[in-house]
This record gives sequence, C-alpha cells and structure tokens, in this order.
Amino acid sequence: MARATREPELLLEGLDSDQAAFVRRALTARDHSLPFPRGLAATLAPRAPAAAPDPERRLTELLEGLRRRALIFPSRFTYFGTYRDIFYQWPPMSEDALVPVLEWRRPAARPARGATRMPAFTFLSDMDQVLDAVFAAPLELRPTLTPHLNAARTPWLRKWEHDAAEVDKLLRSRAGWAPDPRAGVRVILDDLVGAAGGARLNGQTGLAPAECAFLVTLAAGLNLITAPGGTMPPVSAIRPQQYETWLSFSDEDKLVEAWSCWSTSLAFGIEASQAGVSAYRAVGASDLDPAHLGSEWCGLRRYMTRVLRGIPDGLTTDWPALRRALWEFHPTCANAFLGRDVVWLANRDGQRADVAKYDAWAASVGAIFEAMLVGPLTWFGAIEPVLQDGTLAAFTLTETGRWLIDQRWTDGVALPAAARPAKRRSEAVAWTSADVWRMPPAPERAPYLGFARLIADPGDAPFTYRITTASLERALTAGLGPAEAIERFAALGAPMPAATRRRFEALAERFGRIRAYEAVSVLTLGDDLALRELLASTSLREAILYEISPRAVVVRTEAIDGLLEELTTKGFTPGVRP
Repeated sequence: MARATREPELLLEGLDSDQAAFVRRALTARDHSLPFPRGLAATLAPRAPAAAPDPERRLTELLEGLRRRALIFPSRFTYFGTYRDIFYQWPPMSEDALVPVLEWRRPAARPARGATRMPAFTFLSDMDQVLDAVFAAPLELRPTLTPHLNAARTPWLRKWEHDAAEVDKLLRSRAGWAPDPRAGVRVILDDLVGAAGGARLNGQTGLAPAECAFLVTLAAGLNLITAPGGTMPPVSAIRPQQYETWLSFSDEDKLVEAWSCWSTSLAFGIEASQAGVSAYRAVGASDLDPAHLGSEWCGLRRYMTRVLRGIPDGLTTDWPALRRALWEFHPTCANAFLGRDVVWLANRDGQRADVAKYDAWAASVGAIFEAMLVGPLTWFGAIEPVLQDGTLAAFTLTETGRWLIDQRWTDGVALPAAARPAKRRSEAVAWTSADVWRMPPAPERAPYLGFARLIADPGDAPFTYRITTASLERALTAGLGPAEAIERFAALGAPMPAATRRRFEALAERFGRIRAYEAVSVLTLGDDLALRELLASTSLREAILYEISPRAVVVRTEAIDGLLEELTTKGFTPGVRP
C-alpha cells in the first residue's frame, strides 16, 4: 500500500485533466486544511493497478466513494421547465454534521497596531430589548416595491418582489421576443425594517441599526412578530401567545431556538444585503421559489458553522488568510442546492461574479462570510472580531460560540455565564379583580401557561386572563376541577379569590347533572342488567361513544343499521324511534 501522502496522486492515474482537477480539489491535503483525515483516500476506491482502468469507470468509482463518505451528493433541479439536469455538489451543510469543513493550522494572527477588538455581545439581552420595543408599539417596516403591471401573468414574477423598472427593461430587451431565459433578474434583499423603524429601535435600545434589523428579521423567522396586511405603511406587531411562550423559555432554550432558526430556516438573505452583494435568478427558471433561495442562505450559514468547528479554541484567526483558504478549498460553496445557471451572485454593477477568480469571489461569497462574522455571529456572541480600519482583520471563537457550533446543549452542558442576560426580576402574579389576573411570563411559569389558557380567556391587557362561565365549563370538560385549580393558583402565589372559588365549585356541582343531546343516536334499555348482557354478547362496545346512564348510551350513527340487524339476529327486538 502506498503512503498516505501519495494516495491522492495514485487515485488520479487514468483521469483526464478536468477529472483530475475535480478529484484533486476534494482529496489534496494542504498545509492549512484537510477536507477529511489523511488516509481516507484509500477507502474511497481500490488502489490503482499497474494498468490503469477505463477513466470513466475510474471516475465513477471515485464519485461513489465520495458519496459513501457523504462528501458529495447528486442533486436535481427543474430548469426552464423542459429538462432535468443532474449534477454533483458538496453535501448540504446539515446542522447535525459536526465534521468541520477544514482544520485550521496556521499560527495566531498578529493584528497591526491600531486594530480594535470588539467585546463579546450578549444576544439574549439585545433580543429582549428589541422585543420589548416592538411590544411597546408596532414597528414600521420597509414598504414592498410596487410590482410590474405584467407580474400577475408572468410566472417568474408572481412569487417574487422585484423592481418594476428593471423588469420592464428586461422585458423589452428582445423586441418581439420573450427575454433570454438565461438572463437574470435581481432578487430584492433589503431588510425588513424600514428607515423610520430602524431609527426608532436605535433610539430605544442603543443598538446599531444593522443589529436591530437582524434581530427583527430573526423575530419574524421565530414567528414572534407579524406584519398585518392592508396597512400603509406596513407595521409589525408582537404575536401575544408566541411572545408569551418565548419569554417563558429558559436562556438555553431561547438561544438554541434562535440559533437553529438562523442556521436552518431563516429565508431572508440579510447577510448578503448588509454586505452589499446582489443576487440574481434566471428568468427561465419559472419553478424557482423564494424558499429555494432561502435554502442557499441557510446552506452558507451552516457551511460557515462547519468552518468554525475546525478553528482551535482561543486562536486569533487571520481572516484574510482563512478567506483565501476557503476559496481554494471550495469556491462554489454558494451554490449548494441550485446550479450557477439558476442563481448567482453579482457585484455592485450587476456583473456576474466569476468565483473561479479570487478577487471576484472575495467581493461576493467572501463578503457574505465576512458579513456573517461581523454581523450575526458577533451578535450571537459566538466570536470576538478584530477590526482594522473598519474591516474584519481577525477573530477569536468564544466559549459561547463553541457551545453553539458544537451543539453542546445536546450533552447537557450548561450555557456559558457570558451568554446569560442580566437577571430580570419577574413581576408577581396578582388578581386585578375577582375574575381577572395578570401573569407576566417567566421561565418558571412555563408549565402554567396551558393551565391559564384552559381555565380562562385572554384579557384586554397583555398577560391578563379573564375567568368566564364558558372558560370554567371548558376546564371542567377537560377534567380540571376546583380543587386542582385552587392548588395551582396557590403554587403561583396568587390564591383564587373566595368569590371565584365559590363560583367554580357551584358550577362543578351542577355540571353534568342535566344534559341535552341533539342529532345523536341513543340506545335506551329496559333495566340496569340489559347493558351488561349486550356488551358481553354483541359488538355494542365498539359502537359506543359514551355512556349517559346504566340504561342509556350514545352510539355512532353510522353503526346503527348493523347493530340493529345484529340485535335482531340474536333474539333481541329493538324499537326504533326517530
């Protein structure tokens, strides 16, 4: 067996230049990175024999080996509605895949004089401030652009926000013909927050407008806020129930929920927007949906997460050097799901970025990665960036960052103290009247939210609940009695008022004594023993919905005919009354 350092070259024997370049990109071990451990090449395909096999067969063996190791996968995407192209890509960067993209072995960076190290952020405190501000008053959002007049009958415009002037120019690009299907239309990547809303949040919280925009976008992804339709300008308000549940989460649960949303489901390309990078989509890909593009943004975030897994703890990493290494390792990482003929990045002039050239890659994909590092990953408290003349020079992974990217919560590791927000004093639960109480959310009160929504209806003010006759009947129907309710209110430190307690007990005493049934089938029996006899000798048990008394049961209407026939066959003579 050849030495590990020679295995990649042995695997290239018999391949043409393009095939060899593809495999070398995946297999070559560099001084700064390893796509996977040394020696793995021997497991991908048999050692090359003296006489090289057919090149196509050799390439097939290599591809199958890479697929078995989950390093590439075959992807399909309908393009132009006429054919399906099959191509190979690096695998989707699953949050469950803890293998790092590369192992970083460079020594610690030494930023130049005058560089500024930013302190670690506390995400949970900042998120609470923004949510409190939106809760206090609706937030003005960015108005959507007016669609083109032909948008309703143009498939590639219907689902997408677009600039009408750009679209009109594209539609006129070929007189008498539809636009070239390979032509691109710009994807609108603007933030959710409008200028007025951003200024207001900045004034209320003291946070940078970019961070405020990110936190609002994340809140939208977490379904904590909503944008009511038909308002002008559009505004966003808190969803009361979701917000209440969020506030009842523990610190660990909040951070994990937010991190998972950002890395797996946040469809907004906020990093590209903040980096000033444009994205274009082919007009011929009429089946393309915004969710497809959202998968690419999340794929890039998970890719960067896996990059950070290969960074040693405490190392000040040189960002320009790492950026160069990422380009050398996998320049087309921005197209993990969609082909570059379907979606591509462009510079500020709208020219397609040639990711095979480092400068173009650094100004597009690299700029998005940099926006992630100085933006969301900094705001999550995952890294501490070092800035030189306003740009990222280096960064250090924090303890919080390691907790997040290594998913240490799955092993029961406690959240680092630096990630915990300042302790917020929980407002006491209190009755404001005999039938209304206020229960502000808190983590220790999470088990009581279901109880509150069962025994009461939402009150007029936030976090208030009103007890009504209907809500008490709902609780009794669900099996919640006065004794249990009294016990739960005592545990909350707010004993149920005497008048409300007496009302609940009186209702419970009368509940079920008189019942009215409409449009149901009832089987009545002549004595108390007849029901036992029928249950033992017929299929009546399968048809019963519930028992009214020892002499009356409600049965499924669709089972009546078969049941009557069975009773007659077995010697019973049932009478039927409409």
